[in-house]
Amino acid sequence: MSGKLIKFGKANPSDSFRIACLHKREISMGFLSQQPTAFLKILYSFLIKKEIVYVAKIDGKVIGFVSGTSNTGRLYKNFITQNFLNLIPFIIKVIFSPAFIKKSFESLLIPKKLSSNKSFNLPELLSIAVDKNFRGKGIGERLVKCLENEFAENGVLQYKVIVGAQLIANKFYRRLGFVKKGEVIIHNEEISNIYIKQIDR
Repeated sequence: MSGKLIKFGKANPSDSFRIACLHKREISMGFLSQQPTAFLKILYSFLIKKEIVYVAKIDGKVIGFVSGTSNTGRLYKNFITQNFLNLIPFIIKVIFSPAFIKKSFESLLIPKKLSSNKSFNLPELLSIAVDKNFRGKGIGERLVKCLENEFAENGVLQYKVIVGAQLIANKFYRRLGFVKKGEVIIHNEEISNIYIKQIDR
């Protein structure tokens, strides 16, 4: 399979489940990774329709993806309001979980935390993952480039990504030219790095 052609393009709604599964399997850290695959499917269905999601495929199977948004605060608000009925089953399950509620509010407040610094009010790379069996082939880099091309077409000159300070992914972003510009404390006093990248045009 490794010798087959890898195709890159925009995700379509039918890809949402495979993207959700890939996120769940390959992204071990973070609030979203602790959520059920069904919840992630709803999220990625929304991102595909309303924001930016690119995928890498082999024989129609998703082996990698990247997602981004032009406005993180607006994204969270729209996701909740436009999917409230679909989210009710998940809300009922966790309504009595103080930890879940705390982390949910912490995630929703991230844009507000960053809004005090205008240099952080930028479009954002939200998530990226590549199937472990296909790493080392430049797929992640190609996906980031797809996202950057779309940003550039919409007049975006720079964007950010927020990465847990302890994650090996920091090396990936630095290698691609992201520059650390700050830090933010999110869950359980954990520090995340804020990287910004200029888009070459």
